[in-house]
Amino acid sequence: WIRLVENPADDTMEQLQKNAQITILVTRQATGLKLKLLNSLYRGRFCVVDPEMVAGTPLGALCTVCRNPEEMRSAIQKLFPLEFTSQDIENRALALSQLYDNARNGEMLIKLLIILMIIIKYDLICQNMRSCANGMIA
Repeated sequence: WIRLVENPADDTMEQLQKNAQITILVTRQATGLKLKLLNSLYRGRFCVVDPEMVAGTPLGALCTVCRNPEEMRSAIQKLFPLEFTSQDIENRALALSQLYDNARNGEMLIKLLIILMIIIKYDLICQNMRSCANGMIA
């Protein structure tokens, strides 16, 4: 059955996402990653979305993307009786961990900062060497 809940508290929202067979997310703004989509993918089962909801993200592969109400209706009818299996959960968790793992992304950021520091230090050494060389020529 379908139920609409107006302005649910955070714990209620988490339970709704966890227990919903299908989460339907529609936006008219393709403005990047939507936190409600990430929450639904981490907590929920099937996600039916419009193209704008996943625009600019690799998350479309984890959702059923529908371009119009007829496609959405058909997707809902198809997905509603299906079981969201433990294999579905594992596949989604693996895909999300490759994209949104805080520890992994933090390590990558640290490596990039180290590389940037090396480049800056190298540039400063080169500038000093040029200054010394110019002083020797004069």
